[in-house]
Amino acid sequence: MEKEGKAGRTIKLHLSLLSHRFNVSRVDWGMDSLVNPVELVRKPKGSKSRDRRLQSGKESRLLAEAEDYGGPIVAAIIRFALETGTRRSEIAGLPRRIDGEVWGMMPSSITQAFVRCCERAGITPATRHCRC
Repeated sequence: MEKEGKAGRTIKLHLSLLSHRFNVSRVDWGMDSLVNPVELVRKPKGSKSRDRRLQSGKESRLLAEAEDYGGPIVAAIIRFALETGTRRSEIAGLPRRIDGEVWGMMPSSITQAFVRCCERAGITPATRHCRC
């Protein structure tokens, strides 16, 4: 998996899931002779941590562009996401009104507004997901 470019953390998660399946088979299903081969595999070292905070005035530029682009609602959503580390899917999952909108915006519109505000502020999003 490392040769495929997978991060150490991703590989550890996959191995953990596989190991759990062997342990469940052995303990819960009575397959006592089953050996967990994952226990014999050398795990990769952890991935380098990433700093996802905006730096050097980028946050104020982004929020100013959000205010110009979509008014106080878009700026509030972006501020909420930046301060809480909440992802778009989590923001979109917040309690909704009957019409299915989140804070007056459809979930796909949150992403679209965020990407456009980043572009207008001259900021490249760290991923294509609603993070900067």
